[in-house]
Amino acid sequence: MAQCQVLLEIEELEAATTNQLAKNLKLDKSTLSRTVDSLVKLELVDRTESPDDRRYKTLILTAEGKHRCESIHRENDALYEKMFQKLNPSTRDSILNHFNDLIQVMETWYDSGKDDNGCC
Repeated sequence: MAQCQVLLEIEELEAATTNQLAKNLKLDKSTLSRTVDSLVKLELVDRTESPDDRRYKTLILTAEGKHRCESIHRENDALYEKMFQKLNPSTRDSILNHFNDLIQVMETWYDSGKDDNGCC
């Protein structure tokens, strides 16, 4: 699961550092480092030196990594579609509206920096 999260976050950012990923995904650096190492070994992610500072590595998706992200999105979409088809249309619409409201609240919360509660 952590590998999928890391892949999708790199996809979202287009290029990322381990510090960015650790902060965004709320993962400790040792866990993230092992996860990134495995993704590099699987040839899903490339590490490149920062042109400004060789100590920093930028993580980008390989072509295979991009393909894997597309597969993850397709599989998730199919799963959600299958679940939502079991609901009647008015219930489905109501859930989607409330879910969009929740997303807006969460984005505002995270953007404000109030997500750092010292946990984990």
